[in-house]
Amino acid sequence: MSFILSCFFVYLLTYFICQNRLASFVSGLVFGFSPYHFQRAWEHYSLAQVQWPALYLFALLKIYKAFNWKNIILFILASTLVLHLEFNYAYIVFVPTVLFLIFIFLNNFKLKTATSNLKFLIKFVLISLLTLLINSPFIYSIIKALFISSASSVATVDMGQRPFHYLFSQSARILSYVIPSRANPVLGGLAKALEGSIFYCRGPIEHTLYLGWVP
Repeated sequence: MSFILSCFFVYLLTYFICQNRLASFVSGLVFGFSPYHFQRAWEHYSLAQVQWPALYLFALLKIYKAFNWKNIILFILASTLVLHLEFNYAYIVFVPTVLFLIFIFLNNFKLKTATSNLKFLIKFVLISLLTLLINSPFIYSIIKALFISSASSVATVDMGQRPFHYLFSQSARILSYVIPSRANPVLGGLAKALEGSIFYCRGPIEHTLYLGWVP
């Protein structure tokens, strides 16, 4: 279901921006069936839910274009899904959200729509606060977990710490950016032969940094 929803939401997002159905369709396929998505689906269920960040960005643009109850509910729903299913993605979508708001703020000095943009910023802050309030129990549990030490594996419990050797074992190498994943039906054999070398990472997740999109 995640693959279908990812394609669909990116299609909606792209079509909302460029109004081109072919480009939107291709964008949806590229995003929905990317190597990253496949790898996460095989190993990490929560990180495979890449459809919700796409829905969030779509809702963000929709609420800017028309600040009505329908889009407000869509935005709150998308934000909640991102927060609850993968907190890392909440951080990722936070960055383009801030950049988008800065862009709107700077446009206040150039466009005649300065007043309407300022009103949107105020409304958006209020809606964001409402969303945080709704999700406050979950957010509190995450923040609390960041400061709780445990004898269990640091990779699974204490999200604020990682062993130093992770810097090397879990990092990408130069060839990770240009050679496809080992799951690639054509060039996967090349990737397997290079695994563990100083130029190519050993972890399958880092293989998905390849700039191509065919898994």
